Amino acid sequence: MGYDWRDTQEKIDLLNRLYQSLHLLVNWFLPSEKLLHKERTGSHITKVYDTAQTPCARMLARMDVLEETKKHLLATRAQLDLTSLHYEILLCQEQLDAITKRRQPLVIKKRGNYAYILDESTA
Repeated sequence: MGYDWRDTQEKIDLLNRLYQSLHLLVNWFLPSEKLLHKERTGSHITKVYDTAQTPCARMLARMDVLEETKKHLLATRAQLDLTSLHYEILLCQEQLDAITKRRQPLVIKKRGNYAYILDESTA
């Protein structure tokens, strides 16, 4: 996308759709380990991690989160589908790629007596 990623409303809308889908994927389906603490033994540092959980599961496990919020999280999780979310991400990426490729000008490279016409992706 480069520096001109915001030059059309079409790109901005696609990027917003992509970011929204990625947000849902990361927060609802991709578990991550949280660092609990580090133990130093001389010059060696051992990191101790919690078990891998999704951010949603971490919120549901907390005692200081309101029950109303937990119900809302559970309802949202029940509506999400990993397959359709993955498809939406791939679709947005393909559309952004197509927009970017159709806007790239041809590049003419001269070497000796020959001139080569290349698109920027192979230059």
